[in-house]
Amino acid sequence: AGAKKLLAEAGYAKGFDVAITCYNDNVGQATVISDMLRDVGIRATVKEIASRNRRKFVLGGQVEIGYLGWSGGGTFTVGPNIVRLFTSKETDDPELLKLAAPALTTMDDAERRKASAKVFDYYTEHAYGFPMHQNQETFTHSVDLVLRDPDQMRASAIHPHEFYWKK
Repeated sequence: AGAKKLLAEAGYAKGFDVAITCYNDNVGQATVISDMLRDVGIRATVKEIASRNRRKFVLGGQVEIGYLGWSGGGTFTVGPNIVRLFTSKETDDPELLKLAAPALTTMDDAERRKASAKVFDYYTEHAYGFPMHQNQETFTHSVDLVLRDPDQMRASAIHPHEFYWKK
């Protein structure tokens, strides 16, 4: 009821149409989100794209709502997130680019953490994006495991069912 009231106050009493762009791995989650939005009057559809086309669609203004998950490239650092989200010019915000530079060039860990916090806070405060769920990537390292199809293009993570034990 509160969401419908806010929509009406914003001039959308009858709702509106919007598309949620996602990768093939995220169709299920995007569909659930679209159903939740429909409950308040927002008619959301799901548009699936290949991950390699993300940048083209975002820069081309073809993403109304993006549910575009990314594991961070399997690294334990914020650096790849800063490069992907903030220096790619997808937000067209010079201040964001200015804030991102020290986070990528400062070698002192404490200073880099402060700089990274500033850029992530700015990104969040301006509602450019936000996490929808915890990133629970699983990492394994064993010479006894084999990936079933190592040449397959994936939108995000490799899942446990894609491995088998060497015989």
